[in-house]
Amino acid sequence: VTLSGSGKFADTMNIALAAGTTLTFNKSEAYAQNGIISGAGTVVKSGNYTLTLNGAHTGEGQFLHNTGILNLNGSWAGDYVQATAAGALNVQNIASAAVGKTATFSGVVDMQDSTVGTVLNVGSTVNLNGATLKIDIGANNTSDIIVAGGTLGDASNRNLKGVDINAWNEGEYKILHTTNMNSWQPDNYTITISGQGLSQRQYAELKVNANNQDLYLITKLANVQLVWASDSDSWTITEVNKWNDNGLTSPANT
Repeated sequence: VTLSGSGKFADTMNIALAAGTTLTFNKSEAYAQNGIISGAGTVVKSGNYTLTLNGAHTGEGQFLHNTGILNLNGSWAGDYVQATAAGALNVQNIASAAVGKTATFSGVVDMQDSTVGTVLNVGSTVNLNGATLKIDIGANNTSDIIVAGGTLGDASNRNLKGVDINAWNEGEYKILHTTNMNSWQPDNYTITISGQGLSQRQYAELKVNANNQDLYLITKLANVQLVWASDSDSWTITEVNKWNDNGLTSPANT
């Protein structure tokens, strides 16, 4: 069954999917599914519109997310697969949302909104296939987080493209928890602030901690060494531009 074209902005009809059946959303405008999807069939989202899933959907099959935005305002009981970088999963303006089984992230996972502390729960394994996490961080090491009841995926499913934060704060932020990171340490990633690069003094890194379960975003201000570049031995206000940054001496907050 395919739901396509223009139509209702929201549908309250409950849908039961038998094993081996597929429900495809391929709309041309924003659409909200308020009725509960249940059963063992597959759900596919295609098209560059926004689909909102409201409520606790008990479907145990796979949710295949190809393109466009999916707002998860509740839960999906089965597997979730973000098949391409053209798909964006939004968990916003809600305290928590959940995927019941394995979650595979290949595009953007966006939890940025007006609050810090949003939780995306995953029942089993988390796979990172070039994902970008957009999260809020705040004071006292608080942040949005993905919490998995299983491990990080195998070696082919441990690619985190980047992390985008809402604003600059210094701290150590737990942004992903699993039962086992399988000795992974992220590399070749980019950290941005609202889509912009860090300033010269802003230092950030991703690191799996010693318990091999938690991924932390660590942010701090780097120590800058200034060098007097004037021929004169005395400083005057007219030579304020003679203080040159001689590079970052360490990532320590000093």
